[in-house]
Amino acid sequence: MDDNSGQDYPPSNRSARAEYGLPFVSVIVPFFGADTEQLDRCINAILAQEYPRDRLEVIVVDNNVRPVLNDRYRSSATFLSVIHELQPGSYRARNRGISIARGEVYAFTDSDCVPSKDWVLSGVRLLQETPNCGLVAGRVVLTFVNLNLPGLFEIYDLCINLRQEEFVREFHFGATANMITHSAVFEKVGRFNEEFLSGGDCEWGQRVWKMGYQQVFASDAVVYHPARSTLTALCDKARRLAGQDFVRMRGRKAGRRHFLLAELWRTVRHARIAWKRRREFGCRRILQVISVIGRVQAAKYSELVRLLRGGIPRR
Repeated sequence: MDDNSGQDYPPSNRSARAEYGLPFVSVIVPFFGADTEQLDRCINAILAQEYPRDRLEVIVVDNNVRPVLNDRYRSSATFLSVIHELQPGSYRARNRGISIARGEVYAFTDSDCVPSKDWVLSGVRLLQETPNCGLVAGRVVLTFVNLNLPGLFEIYDLCINLRQEEFVREFHFGATANMITHSAVFEKVGRFNEEFLSGGDCEWGQRVWKMGYQQVFASDAVVYHPARSTLTALCDKARRLAGQDFVRMRGRKAGRRHFLLAELWRTVRHARIAWKRRREFGCRRILQVISVIGRVQAAKYSELVRLLRGGIPRR
């Protein structure tokens, strides 16, 4: 793979900032799987940002065992690097991107996301305006197969997942589907914990919070993300999150019973979150969503039991 290390950028990030008033930004996108069409949409949206092109680079980290991107983006080589990270894990891939990033600011999104045209500019402005800012968590807008009529599993995803404003306010992190921060924060706090195959953004964000940094939600810094539209996709995500919780549990003193009871409480909490949207979707539909919550949590609970019996977290 070509990491395009000889690209022409402004002589230094500091001089670029002095001349233009905006920091140099590295956008880091991990990629796993074979859906290059989704990745194309993501990359095209980043390259179309309303942000000075000579103060923006894109780093795509191919995290497949065998790289699949090859020379796919060579025509954009002035602005885009494609590198390979053999070891599995999106946080390992993000750390690999950080290792070659040139920016004063890092912007993270996922390969199945499509950022709005002012995503970088809106996020950077709020990052600069917020004193001692550790991270900006932008809004994630879910899209549906049928634009005007989301399906049952898409409604579940809308109710339960990627609630960025709540993540910042209650849990002190921002999902890396849409997160922007200073490179200096990583220098002080450290990089993502590569032991996590899911949820490493939560662990990292909470480290940032504990070190006294401010965290803010940016409603104007938007990326679009397709909602999961099948029960299989929702259960797969739940199993990955079980792996995150399992890794966290190993570092805590709380017993297994306490841990599993916490999962049961999470089921109740998710049901309450969904019920609050009954006026939007109707009581009957939300009761169906609550049924899905039970099925998804059962999949996660079963995965936790498997892990506690010696299993390995899934990717």
